[in-house]
Amino acid sequence: MKIFQMHGACRGVREGVEAIELYRRAAALDYPNAMYALGYRYSIGDGVEQNEVQAIRWYSEAAVQVLALA
Repeated sequence: MKIFQMHGACRGVREGVEAIELYRRAAALDYPNAMYALGYRYSIGDGVEQNEVQAIRWYSEAAVQVLALA
């Protein structure tokens, strides 16, 4: 499955745990939107235990990827 399709599929996923797995797979391939989504999920505790440290980690990694693309 192409990563674009996988990332697009995440938007339609209602089950938090399933979405987290898809976001992690996309983040492992350096997709900043997936990293940002993981940060958001950790910040609110959707599909994962709420964890501010992990949220900041994923937000930071997303920012680094965006800067790398610039």
